[in-house]
Amino acid sequence: MSGWSREAISVRVEELARDQHGDAFVAAVERFGSEELDPDEREILSDVLMERAGLRGRIGEAAGERVRSGWTRRMLKGEIGRRPPRGNRGDRP
Repeated sequence: MSGWSREAISVRVEELARDQHGDAFVAAVERFGSEELDPDEREILSDVLMERAGLRGRIGEAAGERVRSGWTRRMLKGEIGRRPPRGNRGDRP
């Protein structure tokens, strides 16, 4: 291990974000990860980037929304594949 703490990695990512934008930022982060970090530190870098993007929270929110949505909720309740009652078919009187 080369000695990069989580805090130091976070600071470096913020410096890169301040100095680079878009594809240049991505390239700078890739270079930082490959040239200066060992595999364990790259995992920390990944976590820092996901937190910075708010990705974990957004993934959780999206998953929760899917569970609450109609199709997934019906599937989890075992209602998918069942024929609706005759009165709910909508296309027949």
